Amino acid sequence: DPYTKSRLIDQLTESSLEKYKSHNIPLESFKRFWTLIFNAPVVLFIYNDLTETENIMDLQDKENQLKINTLLAGQSISQLCVVAKELGFSISVIGGLRSLIAEDGYNKVLDVPSNYQLLNIIGIGHPAEVMNPAVARSVNEYLIIK
Repeated sequence: DPYTKSRLIDQLTESSLEKYKSHNIPLESFKRFWTLIFNAPVVLFIYNDLTETENIMDLQDKENQLKINTLLAGQSISQLCVVAKELGFSISVIGGLRSLIAEDGYNKVLDVPSNYQLLNIIGIGHPAEVMNPAVARSVNEYLIIK
């Protein structure tokens, strides 16, 4: 809904205010940029549920479980991207350092429990402009299987 998207962009802007001021980036251009990104018909926030690791006492086991959860989330995102592309949609991975900086604000707007960790943000929709695909190298140029 537009109201929620606007609040998410406001949180991103607030969280990044000092960083962008220090680099002399006008905040209005910053907000316009993120408004375009969040304008995708579907914006997914992918979280890692940390509840199952709360009771693990051994630090190595806890770290391993977090790695497994993150790996599984990545695999799910990958599958989602394949299906979306098959259905003719474009995918935009929004979750870089510049957007994840606002995690606390997003959690507040989306009413996410405190034991969830934001992993990524993905926009799904149709591109505003169609660009040429990247030229891919043949797999055998950089991968050797014996």
